Amino acid sequence: MPALLLVRERISFYPVHVSNPVGQYRTDWIFKKTAGGAFHSPPVVGPDGTIYAGSYDGNMYAINPSGVLQWNFSTRGNGIYYSAAVVDSNGNVYFIASNKYLYALSATGTFIWEFILPWISNLDGLVYSTPALGSDGTVYVVVRGDNLQANLYAVSSTGLYQWSVNIGSSDWTLPAIGIDGSIYVGTCYTLFAISSSGAVRWSYYSESCLTSPAVGPDGNIYVGSGDGKVYAFLPSSELLWTLEIGGAISAPPAVGSDGSIYIKSSDAKVYALSSDGNLKWTYTTDSSWGRTVLGSDGRIYVESLSSLYVLSPDGELVWQFDQGGHVAVPGNTAYLTSSDDGNLYALSEITVEHDTANGSK
Repeated sequence: MPALLLVRERISFYPVHVSNPVGQYRTDWIFKKTAGGAFHSPPVVGPDGTIYAGSYDGNMYAINPSGVLQWNFSTRGNGIYYSAAVVDSNGNVYFIASNKYLYALSATGTFIWEFILPWISNLDGLVYSTPALGSDGTVYVVVRGDNLQANLYAVSSTGLYQWSVNIGSSDWTLPAIGIDGSIYVGTCYTLFAISSSGAVRWSYYSESCLTSPAVGPDGNIYVGSGDGKVYAFLPSSELLWTLEIGGAISAPPAVGSDGSIYIKSSDAKVYALSSDGNLKWTYTTDSSWGRTVLGSDGRIYVESLSSLYVLSPDGELVWQFDQGGHVAVPGNTAYLTSSDDGNLYALSEITVEHDTANGSK
């Protein structure tokens, strides 16, 4: 078992007080690791507003909403590359490092437990899996072996093995938890619905690899495919509709509170669909890479290789940040781990006041 170390290193913190009226946003602060690390995994925000981001240097960082380091936990140099953390209602943090360990930490960064994932591939030394949390605290994670076969593992809230299910050939898919506690996993070429006890409830065969699924507010399941189709299912397994869009889909869909679905395709477009599968609008970005992330303000934050696009619910550009990466938007601030320079940015919209006397801004 590897030794674990809680390390508090010197961090550079750069508050930026410059408004940008043209871009309609401002950079509130930049958190930059100065030695041996970059932030490229998606940031996650806990219930108290703490931002968690894994680094290439093998540390999980906890940063408060003002951009100040709270703590960092070292996995002894094993990088955290593309796996995001998940945070429970008590502030406990769960994440996977490239040493193949699933870690559980307290809200203060104290080690709770670790679980070694025995089947993760050594093909490239990287781990892309992100855990999902059940309502009872069970941690679910998909791990892929060297033969590209994958298992869904269930680990208890105390770090004990519960069960595993072979789900066949899979890319790095992320599980989604349904309203009834079912776990949904998309693979090549099957969507699985698995009960919280590890039984396969149903499966649906597709002719192409499927994305990670998303669960809507009504419990319906949405998933994209490599042949450019979007599928909608009832929790009972009934296929509601299928819509073919402009290109292969590799990122998971995002589902709004009104049931609208937002998904990105290999043609670099974002597609907005109604809950019944009709096209509402499209918006073209600079690359096919990236997810669609919904803000609490109803806006759509679109990740891309060289920009972050912020769109209104009707598909109009609100503002744009000229760096790409992964984003989390828990409130009025967007937190971006930049794919350009590896820094963590806090971005917020500028409120432009109108001069009603002369009609100018």
